[in-house]
Amino acid sequence: MMGALLPRLVLLSAAGFLVLSTPLLAGQGGAGGWSVGLFAVIFAARYMLTTDPAEWASPVVPAVAAGVNTAVAGLLWLLGRWLSGATGWAPGWGALPPILLALAGTALSVQLWSARRDAALSGMVRDAAALNAEAEALTRAASGPDPHSEALDRIADRLNDRADDIRRDVTRLGRDDEPPR
Repeated sequence: MMGALLPRLVLLSAAGFLVLSTPLLAGQGGAGGWSVGLFAVIFAARYMLTTDPAEWASPVVPAVAAGVNTAVAGLLWLLGRWLSGATGWAPGWGALPPILLALAGTALSVQLWSARRDAALSGMVRDAAALNAEAEALTRAASGPDPHSEALDRIADRLNDRADDIRRDVTRLGRDDEPPR
């Protein structure tokens, strides 16, 4: 599992570096301060698209993320302006190329790490753990001195329902048209 995940994580880190470097490039290329807001929005969108929606359900989290993203984008833009002045090299490409790079890095991040896929996998792991716990309860109930057939039937029905949930999650895992449960 880790062998297959490692290249994706390396690419995801590279995409994150690409996105984070864009305000610096914009500052160095002479883009105006207005671009900081666009980069903050792109940073926030990347965060929200690559994390589990449950993590940012509270209104405080997006507000804090917006402030942090704006501060990071602003500092990187200022660093780019400083580098341009300190080195005397001002390429003059403006804001458009760095904005396009940020959007491309965000799209790559979403392709590499889908929040929906992550949430679906988390749901499958929870369902599998519950199925395992119920299977253990069934084993204990069946191995007792006087197993009750009604209890065994009820536990077997719950196990079948859980197995159906897992099958449904597996078939839905590759689809992005349905939100995760």
